[in-house]
Amino acid sequence: MNCLIREVASNDAGALFALVEKFAKSFRPARESFEVSLGHLLSDETAWLRLAAFEGQLVGYCFGFDHCAFYANGRV
Repeated sequence: MNCLIREVASNDAGALFALVEKFAKSFRPARESFEVSLGHLLSDETAWLRLAAFEGQLVGYCFGFDHCAFYANGRV
C-alpha cells in the first residue's frame, strides 16, 4: 500500500473539484465558485488543506482552520 498525505499543488484543482462534487450531498458545487474559494483558501494562513492519495489516485481531503475557541481556552 502506498498512501500519502500532501499539500495541494496548483495542478490539483480539477481532481480536488471532482472529489468535492462526489462528496457533496446537500448542494451542487460550481466550478467557478470553487476556483475562487480555492484561491482564497490557499492564501489563507489559518486554513489547512491536505490531499490524501492512495497508489497515485486522489481519494480524499482534509480541510480545517486554525482559530480561537472558547472550549479550548485558546487556539485549536
